[in-house]
Amino acid sequence: MKILILTAEYPPYVIGGIGRHVFELSNLMSENNEVIVLTYGNIAEKLKYTKVIINNLTIYRINKNLLSKNGNENNIYYEQNILARDAINEIFANNDIDLVSLHGYFFGETALYIKKNFNIPLIYHAHTLYQFNETNFEDVNKEFSIIKIIERLLLLESTKIIAISNYLKNVIIEKCKIVSKKIIVIGKGIKINKYENNETTKNRLIDKINLLYVGRISEEKGLEILLFALKEVEKKYKDKFILKIVGTANNNDYLHKVKNIINTLNLNKCIMFLGQKDENELIYEYHNNDILIVPSYLETFGRVVIEGMAAGIPIISSDSGGLDELVINNVNGFKFKSGDYKQLGTYLIASKENYAYALSLSRNAVRYVNAYEIETIFKKTMVIYMEAFHEYFSNITSS
Repeated sequence: MKILILTAEYPPYVIGGIGRHVFELSNLMSENNEVIVLTYGNIAEKLKYTKVIINNLTIYRINKNLLSKNGNENNIYYEQNILARDAINEIFANNDIDLVSLHGYFFGETALYIKKNFNIPLIYHAHTLYQFNETNFEDVNKEFSIIKIIERLLLLESTKIIAISNYLKNVIIEKCKIVSKKIIVIGKGIKINKYENNETTKNRLIDKINLLYVGRISEEKGLEILLFALKEVEKKYKDKFILKIVGTANNNDYLHKVKNIINTLNLNKCIMFLGQKDENELIYEYHNNDILIVPSYLETFGRVVIEGMAAGIPIISSDSGGLDELVINNVNGFKFKSGDYKQLGTYLIASKENYAYALSLSRNAVRYVNAYEIETIFKKTMVIYMEAFHEYFSNITSS
């Protein structure tokens, strides 16, 4: 099978979980299929795109540096898809592509162009929805948006939609009025053995707890909830917690807000910004800190949670979105009501006072995470690809 994958994120350009997920899937797919990936690249020359071939995997990178630096969102979205057109035409001039797979909506117009002009099935991997506000999926943005229109067309025109959680599937059905039989739920996967911590962790009394936050520093991630909870905890255990923040901001205004909260709450001495980490560095952080906190207002899945589970670090997570499906309170982690910093603070104190119990939950979590082994996710994905391929062309034949 010849598969074309469209994705805005692909190593080394990785912001969230999509990039690593697509990288792992594409490498497994290329073992028995020919796979072409179209993604972004930072190219010094004024080339529109570059091409690299590694065995059965071909990677086209369109030059992100040619996009407008100060254009509005609609214009940049249009530009990036037009910029991809030359690469797409070369790909189809030299390959008989069987199926196009789109991760996220960034190359949505390109995916629709391919389906229309080359008459092949389209699989849309929905990782989130642009058209709704990221904190509660309410359609509060009434301004004209090309992306909203394209996303709506993707949901309608895709042969199959792969949603990363039951939560997201239900949102697509209820908010977007898409028929359920078209939507399949397949979560994100990881190489579990890569994250495993083979060192024996002692059930110890910890004097100082090292908290870990991993993710974008952006509003929907709820970092300020963790800061307010930390201030509550400081009332009982002053200077007994250190918070390490792994990730970068995609919005300087929100980063400024977070730093103002840190200053106002007088938490400067217990906060460390570690910036972006590659996968191996991130695994090191999982293995060398005490509790992973996921305070999001909204997560459609929560790759960080399954990474933490595989690494054996105790987890405290909000109950928002797809996180509610991953964490079972007092079974494989602690779960608090999204936005409730006092409840989060209670779990932080409980973990400090009985860290052995928190560790026992993390040992349970290792068993729960097996369902998200990347090879399992890959096999489920390929089943859907084959079904979509046969369904699409059987419908053409019958019509």
